[in-house]
Amino acid sequence: MLALGCDEPPDPELDAGIDAGGTGTAPCPRDAGPLDANVATGLTSTCAEGLVLSGFGLRWEDGSHRLARFGVFPRFGPEHFPEGCPETSALRGAALVAALSGGPETRGPEAPGGEVLATYHVIGAGGGRPMPELDGGAWSGLRIARGEETLELEGAAEASAPVLFDLALARMAGAPAIAVVLDGLEITTDVPQPIAYPGDYDRRDGYSTRGIGASITNVRREGDDLRFDVGGRFELGTRDRPEMNRAVAVAHTRVTVHFAVVALPAEPARASVSYREQHRGPGSAERAVCRPDASVTSIELEGAPLPRAAPALASFSLRLFPEVERAGDDVRELSMRIGHFAYDASSGRATMQVEGYAANDGPPPPALPMDYEAEAEVVLLQWEGTDESAELSLVAPIEAGRTELALPLTQR
Repeated sequence: MLALGCDEPPDPELDAGIDAGGTGTAPCPRDAGPLDANVATGLTSTCAEGLVLSGFGLRWEDGSHRLARFGVFPRFGPEHFPEGCPETSALRGAALVAALSGGPETRGPEAPGGEVLATYHVIGAGGGRPMPELDGGAWSGLRIARGEETLELEGAAEASAPVLFDLALARMAGAPAIAVVLDGLEITTDVPQPIAYPGDYDRRDGYSTRGIGASITNVRREGDDLRFDVGGRFELGTRDRPEMNRAVAVAHTRVTVHFAVVALPAEPARASVSYREQHRGPGSAERAVCRPDASVTSIELEGAPLPRAAPALASFSLRLFPEVERAGDDVRELSMRIGHFAYDASSGRATMQVEGYAANDGPPPPALPMDYEAEAEVVLLQWEGTDESAELSLVAPIEAGRTELALPLTQR
């Protein structure tokens, strides 16, 4: 099972241990399921043919906070050029960037930290298989190019923008199929504000949250031109902070959506998942749910019978408190990750768990019981090749602000 549900209300005698201050609600136990089962602790500077991000999230370690910065995405810089690798390699090593802050208590030397969560697939760690090219008229492997699009949100929860991508420049013009998938997300509130923005509230403190999301839609190919729309979502909510609530009404924010363009030998299969979860605190008369149950997070895709495959997100959304208009809350965790991936090459059938999770466990005490809707569209990337595609996950501590980690490319 990917996720554990607490079928019995917690013992009231345990309420004294809710948190260090005796207030709020206790966070659910860390899930020991498949999402964290393949935690990568191995080599970080090794030759590989590619990396596909399949999920990400951030979690505060000390409680819940307003959201001012949220960011998780891989970075491939000059130091990751595959020098010294087999000439067929696409990269040597990778980095994972995480950005997390919110509220005045998350700035300065004593700021609390958190954890970054990521799931990803490393293709051909060690190198050795030729990069995909037209060979006798057939495209066999995959090629990955990356980009980003920044969206300005002006008092709105979401925005979108068209993107034009040159397939010939990326050496993808000969590929029979193209997929565009999410490669990470950045959110910031520290942007110029309108004249109507109140002077008694610091935009760097962030805001109570009603949800986040990102999407790649309307993908279409016209010769060597690839066009698609990039969407981003960051919905602000009100809480018991009058000065913040005044700012929420007019605040401008910024969302940067990272994407990956993937050239493939066959059109990818797609599937969607949607579900709703509610968390109840200790002592509640209602059932307390710790993580989404595997019965609602599992999906199945029927692809082509090709040797290798990896999943990726084309879109995701976490919508908090859907039945309470305008209300938001501080958050402890926001994440959307794919795990427990299984693939049958002979049939092209793949199964996996797609877990969206939101939590507002205190301190401070939650303003509302957590209630959220999770949606995601998954793309099954498939290709020819003899090298393995390893499913890995990372759960690592980070500092408040911006942290960059060497991303392991092997499990041990």
